[in-house]
Amino acid sequence: MDRMEFIKLLQSNRDQALPLLAEAVAESIVTPLEEAKRIVKDIVTQGYTALSSLSNDQLIWIAQDCQVIVPLIKVKLIWIDRAEGLHSECGKPVTILAEPGPYEGRFVLSTPGEVWNAARHELSKIAQTAPKGGCYDKTDFKIEWTDGQVYEGRADVKHISEPDNDTDLSDHVWGFITFHIGKRAPAWMGEKKYREFMEQNRAYIAEFEGFYYLYDLGMNTY
Repeated sequence: MDRMEFIKLLQSNRDQALPLLAEAVAESIVTPLEEAKRIVKDIVTQGYTALSSLSNDQLIWIAQDCQVIVPLIKVKLIWIDRAEGLHSECGKPVTILAEPGPYEGRFVLSTPGEVWNAARHELSKIAQTAPKGGCYDKTDFKIEWTDGQVYEGRADVKHISEPDNDTDLSDHVWGFITFHIGKRAPAWMGEKKYREFMEQNRAYIAEFEGFYYLYDLGMNTY
């Protein structure tokens, strides 16, 4: 079952998605006995009421655990390079590796489950010497997933004491992507202008939906 199609269906029509999930879960159970398969399928299908009481995230977990859909594609590395601020820290990028492996240059070894937190820690270190008063230091970043997909951007890092700081890459990427697929209307834009923007930029929706549904963004780790 295609991951993106299943999650979209789950979000738009749970009544249609749940029987499909129940049937797929039953089919995923490996047994040479056809009678056993039939019994398991009956049990799962009859458990529709129990399934319907679960949240979408819980249902996605079940689908993944039973290998009905593939899990999110994990982050391989996050590269961070301070472009402004202290001369002694600029142009000296650090790469956060989710798994051990050969790598040249400055790097931090993390794990797939902690790589986003490690990136937040590195940006917080930059924030210690970033400017105050609403100013910021531009900091480039690149995220690479295990399938080779790459996302590049820039974080505007302010002093650690400043509110609304841009030190959480997961929140940064999540906000950008959800904005471009029609799931987050900024307060300053208003709902009407946001819908007009989305209508004018429909060509980008499919690209950003791929990130939203298929890749580990830190905020969607179901």
